[in-house]
Amino acid sequence: MESIETAETTAPRIAVLGCGCWGRNLVRSCRRLGALRFVCDPSESANAEALKIAHEVEVKSDLDALYRRSDIDAVAIETPAETHEVLTIKSLAQGKDVFVKSQWR
Repeated sequence: MESIETAETTAPRIAVLGCGCWGRNLVRSCRRLGALRFVCDPSESANAEALKIAHEVEVKSDLDALYRRSDIDAVAIETPAETHEVLTIKSLAQGKDVFVKSQWR
């Protein structure tokens, strides 16, 4: 039987913005994939929840802490809809890939 060589892949390094109802699901999923590196939410209780889920990653209320890091490839945004545009533009301007979780009503 021939052996098949595969290229080694690495998970993208992801930051999750927002750890509310749906944000905590993104935190869990990114952690399970080994991709989670940073979580940011202005709420102390949401940050406490993020630390329960992923104690090994940096969790901050300060959004600028994310943009000072060079080891983040992508940002998953799960924040109130009115913040999506600003956060997306800022993340793209910093060279990050962006995923925005939005609900259609």
